[in-house]
Amino acid sequence: MAVLRWALGSATVIAVVWWANAPYMSLYPVTAGEDVLIGVTFAATGAALYGDPQQRSNASLFWLVSALYVAGGVGGHDVGPWPLIEYLSRPLMYVALAAVLLRYPEQRLRRRYERTFLLVSLLVLVPLRVVAVALSRPDWHAYSPTAWWLTVGPLPEAYDLIRNAEALAEALLAIAFAPLIIIRVRHSTGIDRQMLRPVAAAVIGVGLFSTAESVVEVFGSNDDLVYLLVVLEGAALALIPVAFLVAAVRRRLSYVAVGDLVRALNRPVTIDQIRSALRTSLNDPILEVAYWLPEYAGYFDTGGRLFDATTLPAGRRLVSVTSSDDSPLAIVAVDESMRRYQSLLDTTLSAAALALENGRLQAKVRTQLTEVAESRARLVEAADDARRQIERDLHDGAQQRLVALKIALATAGTKSSSPSEVALIKRTRREIQAIIDELRALAHGIHPAILSEAGLAAAIGSLVERLPLVVEVDVPPGRWPPPVENAAYFVACESLTNVIKHSGARHAIVVVTSEPDAIVLQVADDGTGGTDVKPGGGLHGLSDRVHALGGEFTVISPKGEGTQIVARIPI
Repeated sequence: MAVLRWALGSATVIAVVWWANAPYMSLYPVTAGEDVLIGVTFAATGAALYGDPQQRSNASLFWLVSALYVAGGVGGHDVGPWPLIEYLSRPLMYVALAAVLLRYPEQRLRRRYERTFLLVSLLVLVPLRVVAVALSRPDWHAYSPTAWWLTVGPLPEAYDLIRNAEALAEALLAIAFAPLIIIRVRHSTGIDRQMLRPVAAAVIGVGLFSTAESVVEVFGSNDDLVYLLVVLEGAALALIPVAFLVAAVRRRLSYVAVGDLVRALNRPVTIDQIRSALRTSLNDPILEVAYWLPEYAGYFDTGGRLFDATTLPAGRRLVSVTSSDDSPLAIVAVDESMRRYQSLLDTTLSAAALALENGRLQAKVRTQLTEVAESRARLVEAADDARRQIERDLHDGAQQRLVALKIALATAGTKSSSPSEVALIKRTRREIQAIIDELRALAHGIHPAILSEAGLAAAIGSLVERLPLVVEVDVPPGRWPPPVENAAYFVACESLTNVIKHSGARHAIVVVTSEPDAIVLQVADDGTGGTDVKPGGGLHGLSDRVHALGGEFTVISPKGEGTQIVARIPI
């Protein structure tokens, strides 16, 4: 029965469109053929959209556009009301088409400037066309003089003025419509944007050719050029319903893509691959998945971290997924536009349910690993805090007391008259100064105060000044979080210490490169090479420190070719 209705409906549409354009077939075969194609495809687009309950109002608008377009081509019958219907229908058709383009795939116009554009278009084009009818006769438009018309009084000069005003208004409105449709595409996301792009390209083509046609009509009289522009405008206009039909077919094919999703997930996959498959299936490149972990009483993302919905971009919607026993399984953050494709979303998530069940186990493991990594990072930070505290205690406590003692002895030496006492005081002061120097070196080795006060560049510069080795330093003057600066400094310090002790190098370089999400420290020398990371050694401790911060630590040291140590530390 449904097939019969489709057949009868299609035959009726084709018959009506063909009847409307029959008189033009022999005179203008190209444009008449375009008119048949455009009328039929707009009607077919409405029929295709009507199958979606959320698009039935837009389907009705497409049928209205099709009816007005057909009505705008019946003047060839040249008798009775048909020429008048044709002449008055065209501006209404373009206003109706602009309405459906500005609202699809939504059910109404959401922006005030879009409603204003349509209202202005209606209040400008329709009255101008009615006034043009009142000031002209049907034969001025190549219709039969006996056709129905609403002539008040033929006024050629006034009519020419109105026609030029109408052509100019059409051009200006076409120019104004182009940015509106571009903004419409830019504001759309996901499947909506995928469908609107080809439509926008066709609309801009119609606007360009329509504007050119209006300009030629106002400023010239080249009939061949006007006819060419009309043909090109019709071709672009025909692409609009074709683009909508392609979009409707692609929406249908999205359900077929669910089968591809099932095949992609019907094998061992990681939680990153599950997320990637869902992004592809729903055409949502920033889709996120978070898994419910009962042990932690919360949702955790694919990185093993507690999911924070407040960090999601605007326009995202959270969709809950339950397991076979209706307990929480996961939440998926999708684009808000997926409300219009709820059936596709439900089908996709149902197909991915088993993979999400398996993914939850992986999410639990990742969460545990993340906890371990964060715990290691906290231990490193706590150790650095302890180093800073010891350095401050040595500087503000024992060191200051020794300096005060040295000053007191100097005062006592000036008051003593015994040469032996003066000599003893001088020896004691030298010993105290030696102790102060050792304390300073010890405090600097524990945690240099300059690192906290002036940053990594100053600390590494101060370090290399005391080394018996030529070291080139290239460190940007910026600041980074203390754990990052601490790790980079101690990597540089331990690496240069190894260069001096073991490599026999004459030259070394220290380079720090800043990246958006990390810093990269490179220490290289021209020594004997052959260095490796031994358990319990200094480089092993540096490796642990860098990895505890989520970084990467690499040692490249072929024998006889020097050593290169690279630490990438995330910010």
